[in-house]
Formats: sequence, C-alpha cells, structure tokens
Amino acid sequence: MAEFLLEIGVEEMPASWLAGLTEQMRDRFVELARREHLMPEVVEAASTPRRLAVTGHVPPRQPDMEDPVWGPAARIAKDAAGNWTKAAEGFARKLGISVDQLQFAVKGSRAIMGEMPAGTSTEPSEEYAFHVKRIPGRDSGHVLAGIIPVLLRGLTFPKRMSWDAWLDDGKGEFPFGRPIRWVVALLDGQVVPFTIYAAEAGARGRAIVEAGDTTRGHRFLPRGRSGRPVKVRFYDELRQRLEEHFVILGPETRAERIAAQLARQDWGEVDDFGLLAEWKHLVEYPTVVFGSIPEEFRSLPTEVLQVVLVHHQKYIPLVGEFFLAEDLERPLVDRLEDLAGVTFHRELGSYREKADRMVALIEDPLAPALGDEGERSAAAAAARLAKADLTTLMVREFPELQGVMGALYLERQGASAVVADAVRWHYGPVSIEEDAAPAEALTTDPARRVFAAVSVADKLDTLAGYFGLGLAPTGSSDPYGLRRAGQGVVRALLDFWLTPAGAPAPSLRRLVAAALHAYEGKVKAPAEQVRRDLEAFLLDRLRYVL
Repeated sequence: MAEFLLEIGVEEMPASWLAGLTEQMRDRFVELARREHLMPEVVEAASTPRRLAVTGHVPPRQPDMEDPVWGPAARIAKDAAGNWTKAAEGFARKLGISVDQLQFAVKGSRAIMGEMPAGTSTEPSEEYAFHVKRIPGRDSGHVLAGIIPVLLRGLTFPKRMSWDAWLDDGKGEFPFGRPIRWVVALLDGQVVPFTIYAAEAGARGRAIVEAGDTTRGHRFLPRGRSGRPVKVRFYDELRQRLEEHFVILGPETRAERIAAQLARQDWGEVDDFGLLAEWKHLVEYPTVVFGSIPEEFRSLPTEVLQVVLVHHQKYIPLVGEFFLAEDLERPLVDRLEDLAGVTFHRELGSYREKADRMVALIEDPLAPALGDEGERSAAAAAARLAKADLTTLMVREFPELQGVMGALYLERQGASAVVADAVRWHYGPVSIEEDAAPAEALTTDPARRVFAAVSVADKLDTLAGYFGLGLAPTGSSDPYGLRRAGQGVVRALLDFWLTPAGAPAPSLRRLVAAALHAYEGKVKAPAEQVRRDLEAFLLDRLRYVL
C-alpha cells in the first residue's frame, strides 16, 4: 500500500467550520477513492484554522477492470444456419477482434463476469453478442490527481468566497471557503500534480498554487522561522515537523494540551462553559494564559460579565476566583441584614428570621447543656452566621458550597476554628452511621458540642415550621427532606454531644416546645397537636437510628 497525503493550506477559517470540514475531508476521500476502486485503508483527517489534511493508504495502482461491450441480439448476429451475419462482423471489427471472439449472454447476467455458469438463469430472456473489454488499471498517482479537484469542489462551507481562482477540470471558476495558499499532495513522498490557476476575464490565467511537498509552520511563533517552507514526505512527518514549527495538527491533541495546562494550575474544577470544544479549533498552538478583569468592570452583574467574557472574548472566567475576591470585600457579619431578602419559606419568613430563631434555641434551652460561656458564645455566633453565606456570589453561583464558603470566609476574617467548623458542618449529619461526617473532622468535645448545637437548632427550627404548616411527611412522600432533618437531630445529639460534667443533658421535649413557641402566630394546626406529632416523629427517628 502507498500513503497518500493531502494538505490544503488556507487563510484563517472560523472555528465553527472545522469539525464539519474535517469529517467531510475524510468521508469524501473515502467515497471518491472507492469509486475509483482504490479501497483506502488507515484513513485519517485533521485540521487547524489554516489547514485541512487527509491521509490514507491506497494500492499503488487500480486493479485491472473488465467491462462488457454489448452488440446485436443473437438472432441478428447469426442467421438460421448459424453463420455470422454482417451485423456481427461489423460489431467485431469495431472492437478490433475477430468475430469468433464474440460471446452470447443475457444482458445483466453475472455469467459474463465468471460469477455463475452460463445458462443457469431461471428467467428466459434474449441473448446478445458481447465482448469483455479489459481495462488496465491506472497508477494511483494519476487517479488521485483527478480525485483532488472533485474532493475540493465537493466540500460544503457555510459561506464560499470567490477568490479569482480557476481549476482546469472543465468547470472553471473555483470558489472555496477561504483562499488557498499552498497544497501538499504526495503519494509515497512523490508529488501528485494539482494546479490552481488565476481566473482572468472568465478564463484560465497563470498558475497561482501548485501542489508540492512543502507546508508552512505557524505564522509568527517560530522566532526567525515563521512562514518558512517545511518539506515533508509522509503524514507522520507532517505532524512532527509542524509541531516543531508550533502547529499541532490534531484538534483532539490541542484539546488535551489545553486541558493539561488548565489542570496544572491550582484553580480546582474549572467550568469551561463549553469553550474547550471551540478553543481547540481557534488556534494552531494553544497556550493557556491567566489574566484578571480590570477593577472598574468588577461591579458589573455576573451575567453581563459572563456574556462578555465567554461569548464575545472566548475566555473561561474563573468565577470562583472572581466571586471569592468580591465576597471577601464584605465581612460575613455585615451580610446578616441581607438575609432578610432571602426567603426561607413564604409563610415562615426570611433566613434572617430563621437565624434569630436558631440563636434563641442556642441561648435557651441548649445553653445549659454547653460547657462554659465560651462554648455558648461560639454556638450563638455560629448559629447567627450559619446562613450568611447564602447572600454571597459564590454560593449563589454554586449552591452546593453553602456552609463550606461561610466557614472559609470566617476563617479568613479571623473567626475561631470552633465557629468556622460549626458553620461548615451544620447541614450535617446526613447519614445514620455513627462515624458519619463530620465525625473525623471535629476532634475536641467543645467543637463537637458547638457543631451539634447549631445543627440541632437549624433542623429543629425547620421541623417546627413545616409541621406547624401541616407539611409533615406522609407515607413515602417527603418532599422537604424532613425525615432526613429529624434523623440529623437525633444523630447530632447521640454522636456529638458529650454533656460536660455537672451540666444537664439536652431535653428533646424542651427543644421541641421552644422551637414551636418561636412560630407562635404562624402555626396553622392546634399547637398541642403539632407538639405531639413532632415529638412522636423524633422518637420514631430515634428508634430507626437505634
């Protein structure tokens, strides 16, 4: 097999064209080569904004072909006595053979090509004189020279340009997606002839592009070598030499390079906003560069910044870095009033009100079960700030970071580790296992009690409010996750609360009563009934855990 290589060098094409054109180059080459009986193997196509390439292995020449030429019907070719007629003799003379070399068969019969014995057809039909003309196969180089113009004319573009080009293929003017600047056409290292001419006054003019063995590297990256000719013979050599001249031929290889460069930076998980698929087609030698938004534009709404950065500039915004910087400009404690604008439940008030109720539960009835004034103060501070990160840009963009970002901001703003850890973990525990998070993260009894106090206050407040609205879970239905909240209350009290010596243990009945009292005036069902239902619900969770 011989290796065919075709590279079409063009002025820069839009990134959105390349995936489709790469596929077309491959598919059209396979189709045209098969049509010419070359049956290509190991076909591969690649592209950059400035080139389209395809390669494949083909036989050195076409196979010899047999083509039946049909003449007169048997009844006309021979008379009643079986002698050749003038019609048969004229047909044979036209073919340059003797009349005795003529054969007879039904038109379309596979017998004429030796595929089945003559006379085996089950359908009677008239026979005709014929002769099998043997057509010697042509060298693949000649065949490919004819395929190239057909392949290029067959490519479809969203828009074609008329660039005053002409092909000597009988069709004349040659519009293309972008002007062609060079062509590499090689068969086993030998140039396959192909020429593009200038269209001058509607006719063929001078040659402007001739196929050769010379490609071009990057336009400006190779210092002292930009735009210089690069000689190649085979596809692997093309890829290697181009990379030496700062061109990565394969789109997927460019994508891997971009992803690897992103991964090397300490940016965590990066949302590429779908741009990676476009970036790999934008340039020939991608390099990730980090920059920052000018200070005067940082006050723009996030949605505006994303439209400008992603859709117009084709930048991947590291929104985490941006949000972090913006959020840290305001201490978390200053965001408490912002919670008044964040709804907890339309009938239960805002998160600002919820924070106040959580603090009230910490101060009474949970405070006596905490170790000392330091623990009580830490628990109250954590309860007050636990939901404050809901107002930050980071959590609004990435809700799954609630609690985590609050803790990070508090640590950076000088809060104690006990307060920050309680805020980080207060949405837990969410598992029934004894060693569920944050079991390993909290290593001291005070830290565990402060976390448990905030977790219990948060979940009991939610349970009291929803039960008071008549939204207790029924059957298998639990749309508000109240069973998980009840389970968290029980787990926090069982696994994380080691009551200090001389202090009373937390009273679940007092906690339920205090949580319901905070909703006085908002509870729809009879208060006593709600209390009994919630106590029974929590006891049932306790039995489930135990």
